Amino acid sequence: MDKFKVIISEDAEKDLDAIYAFIALADGVEQAARIQDRLMEEILALEKLPARGKCPPEMQDLGILEYREIQCPPWRIFYHINQARVAVTAVLDGRRNMSVLLQQRLLQ
Repeated sequence: MDKFKVIISEDAEKDLDAIYAFIALADGVEQAARIQDRLMEEILALEKLPARGKCPPEMQDLGILEYREIQCPPWRIFYHINQARVAVTAVLDGRRNMSVLLQQRLLQ
């Protein structure tokens, strides 16, 4: 089985940094590191099975079908597949208003 190259966008990197900073402040750096490791495991697993994600319903409602998501509750990891590459575009808190966030972030 061929591996896909996983690329994390600058915006997704900023999301990961913000998640780490928030959790480190609230629950300590050890907890923040554990969660960041868990998120990175999910992201890097996309190199083997990128098509396992589903089209986000908020995007599907707009007729945009090229994006996919996987979940690492409460976070949602958004990406798209382009040939042999998986581009992670956002890591967002699923408890927020996703329609607004996706329009701001992915539809620019």
